[in-house]
Amino acid sequence: NMQQHVQQPKQQQGVENFAQLATHEARLTAAAIQHIVASTRIHLLTGDIKRSLSGKAKFAGQISGLTLGHRHVHMLAPEWGLATVLKPDGYALVETGEYLVQLNAEQVVAFEERLVELAAPAGFAKDLLTTVKYEQEQQQPAAQQVPEGRLEGHQWQLPPGHVALRYKGTA
Repeated sequence: NMQQHVQQPKQQQGVENFAQLATHEARLTAAAIQHIVASTRIHLLTGDIKRSLSGKAKFAGQISGLTLGHRHVHMLAPEWGLATVLKPDGYALVETGEYLVQLNAEQVVAFEERLVELAAPAGFAKDLLTTVKYEQEQQQPAAQQVPEGRLEGHQWQLPPGHVALRYKGTA
């Protein structure tokens, strides 16, 4: 009975310590989220991309990553100037033809090959480590999958049906 009486305060102290740690962790998490949100700018652009993005000097070399849908892969070509807005080693995550129902398996492969070929003269190259890593993870049993990767120090996941292109600059 005396032993039980001694253990109760220790257990309560452990619960209080846990609550303090949880509160501290929540504050740190909130501060980290606030920092990320305050230091991140997202620009949603539609319409004439050449005029609103690549044609503006203020965006030159300022963007860490961008995404393109399958209907806009032609914008990877040099004449669109999309590469000029990316920082060195910036990424373009580009939707492939994987989910275009009108394409067969051979056409899906050809679509991806063509978009990589189209992007090469602008200084883009398929980021094999990113793409292969994602494809390998998708073939592992679910319990072994680790879907996050690293991009500019942040957690991210390569979306299914996309290819990662890294901007290496033009020769």
